[in-house]
Amino acid sequence: MSTVLELRESSPPLDIVQDVAMELLRSRRTIHDFTTQEPPAGLIEEALEVARWAPNHHLTQPWRFYLVGAETREAIARLNGDMVAGKKGAQAGEAKYERWRNIPGWLVVTCENHDDPIRAKEDYAATCCAIHNITLKNGLGHLRCPWLNSGAISLTKLVLKLASSLKFYRA
Repeated sequence: MSTVLELRESSPPLDIVQDVAMELLRSRRTIHDFTTQEPPAGLIEEALEVARWAPNHHLTQPWRFYLVGAETREAIARLNGDMVAGKKGAQAGEAKYERWRNIPGWLVVTCENHDDPIRAKEDYAATCCAIHNITLKNGLGHLRCPWLNSGAISLTKLVLKLASSLKFYRA
């Protein structure tokens, strides 16, 4: 892998750019405390705009974005609560359900599968880069987001079964 850096005459001083980039990278965190306010559509569109600039081999753009509606959000919260209850008990499951059902503005990101294992890994990496672009872009403003992947794979499969109230975006 190689990277070519090019400085343009109109570029801000490199030390300022590096300082801002480093602060963004250091300050990005997964959050777990949410407001009840839905994110404005414009912020979601901006997030998808930066996501599509993620590096992706052969311009495959393997990511898929789904904006989750209220009905599906409720079903996902219930499914996750049930999954947690099965492992940690009813009280933990109910707490997880209540926390998840109050999270506003859900954007689910998936990656297309490919039969070629090398291409599949490249596409997965590209999708991770797209998600990271979203988290970094959102770190500049007031919109924060979690990056859930541990245990979320089976949940994502269930989410897609509930796709009736999902709105598909392709950046």
